[in-house]
Amino acid sequence: MDTCGAMQQVKDVLQIIDELEKLISQARLFRGRAIIDEEVFFDTSARLKKAIPETIKKAEACVRRLEKKHTGEQAPPRLNTYRFVDELEHMVETSPTHLFGKTLVNKTEFMARLVKMRQGLTEDVSRSEQLLKVYPDEPESVQMILDDARQQAQRIIEEAEQEAARIIAKAKQQAP
Repeated sequence: MDTCGAMQQVKDVLQIIDELEKLISQARLFRGRAIIDEEVFFDTSARLKKAIPETIKKAEACVRRLEKKHTGEQAPPRLNTYRFVDELEHMVETSPTHLFGKTLVNKTEFMARLVKMRQGLTEDVSRSEQLLKVYPDEPESVQMILDDARQQAQRIIEEAEQEAARIIAKAKQQAP
């Protein structure tokens, strides 16, 4: 993607973050917590995930693959943008009160995460570009996924054969 396209995607994400800030800042308060409409929040969150720049999406997929590949080693940490969206969704999902499609969230925590997401967005774009240079999407990653799938399939077949043998042996013991 060209630089102009990436910058437009960043602007789109920033605009959606503005919408989330508006949702919280205009929310009525109850005991220091903001009352927000869950449906509006999750719709906006889904649009935010969709608007995340393609380089960040590819880098996040790369990080996921590396986590699977380097089970004992240190894989690069998740990108801030995804982590903060997940944290916001978790805050809403685990909110103690859900009535009539509304939920109470800690306004200060929510706003702090939005500020961090906004600040981390440009960092994520440059970090994504660096990650994709170091770990390009190569056929070996596809091969790794296929190898894992083959290993799982082989384990399932072996377990099924063992279970079948056990059932046959048990049936033979019970037969007159």
